[in-house]
Amino acid sequence: MDHLRRWHAARHLYLVRGDSRIVKWNDLSIKTTDIVPQLRQQRKFQCLGAALHQGKAAQLWAAEAEVVLYKPAKKNVNGNRHTLPGPPLTLRLIVVQLRRANGQVLAEWLLLTNAPQSLATTQKLAHCYYLLLALAD
Repeated sequence: MDHLRRWHAARHLYLVRGDSRIVKWNDLSIKTTDIVPQLRQQRKFQCLGAALHQGKAAQLWAAEAEVVLYKPAKKNVNGNRHTLPGPPLTLRLIVVQLRRANGQVLAEWLLLTNAPQSLATTQKLAHCYYLLLALAD
């Protein structure tokens, strides 16, 4: 995630869709995908209202956790894999889910942002990402 460190150093604000990666969370080294069930168990998700999933009624849910990217980035240059160390980067992990009324998860996105909560709330970012995907369909 060298680009996130570069963007952050350049003072850019960003929201990116991430995959499962190891981060620090509550003093644990853990995959972002393993944080999700713990957020659900801790009842950190909030229902943000009605949504659509493949044309059918659903609900939009979101939760947030502060995480730290601390591992070196890995980058391929001319077919050679390089390790790029960098400073730890504290980010907000925003988990957005589309669920059926019974709680079944239909779709899930892991988003990373360095935007402060005062500028972009979890709810706003979840809605924006969902609407962006809906417009793309």
